[in-house]
Amino acid sequence: MIEDQLKNAVAPGMRLRDIAAGTVEEIMLEEYNVESYPVETYQIIDTIEVANGNFTEVSVRDFLFTADKVIVVFAKNLREMDRSAIPELIRLQKAAEKAGVPFLFVTNADAGAIAAFRKKTGFYAPTFINDETELKAISRSNPVLMVLEKGVVAGKYSHRSLPTFEWIQTHLFKN
Repeated sequence: MIEDQLKNAVAPGMRLRDIAAGTVEEIMLEEYNVESYPVETYQIIDTIEVANGNFTEVSVRDFLFTADKVIVVFAKNLREMDRSAIPELIRLQKAAEKAGVPFLFVTNADAGAIAAFRKKTGFYAPTFINDETELKAISRSNPVLMVLEKGVVAGKYSHRSLPTFEWIQTHLFKN
């Protein structure tokens, strides 16, 4: 899912040399036109891949609504998250991955805080960042585990009452 979205992060482009200034520019191919880059002024050096200026973010939302099965841990505030459930979350993640069920983590922190959290806790689930206010609407508990099947919430659990993966398979997943 992420790989498919990241394919859109780059686009065909061109490397151009401004003949008078001697500088090199990289532009998206769709931006190239002879009025803006006349052949008398610009020399085409080669074609390349450039960052797609239209690509803004990787979104997990569509995946959550369409995946057959997915388990998501939401932490509305990473700094204040109750970490006592981390060992059980790691066990759940390993069991889910072994069964081919995606296991994701969504939190409010920046990349640096997430890296520090991972190093300290050993919880390396694929992580996505969302706004704390939106995460508060999902849960009052911090963290909360949500089990989705085809975009429908099959179960939602506070960190104080996490089910085992076997229980999830037996009682929540229909397939």
